[in-house]
Amino acid sequence: MRIALVSRELHPVGGGGIGVAVAGMAAALSELAEVTVLTRSGLEDDYVRLRAEGALDWADDVRVAFVSDPGPGEVGSYYNHMHVYS
Repeated sequence: MRIALVSRELHPVGGGGIGVAVAGMAAALSELAEVTVLTRSGLEDDYVRLRAEGALDWADDVRVAFVSDPGPGEVGSYYNHMHVYS
């Protein structure tokens, strides 16, 4: 089984409450399925650093993929950057 979680936050890399929940769900679900977390590219540098430091104990069992943050000119007909991201 494969599960994808999508969130702009991923604790402890970035964000607060929802990021904590996403990391916890990813870790728990990885015991039952192949889990991928899709998150914003702005978190990638911190993710790589924290993973190298061993601070992401759940990361070995969860794939994290980074999605480009929409730029100022990419909102187009969407309401805002959050709408573009979704």
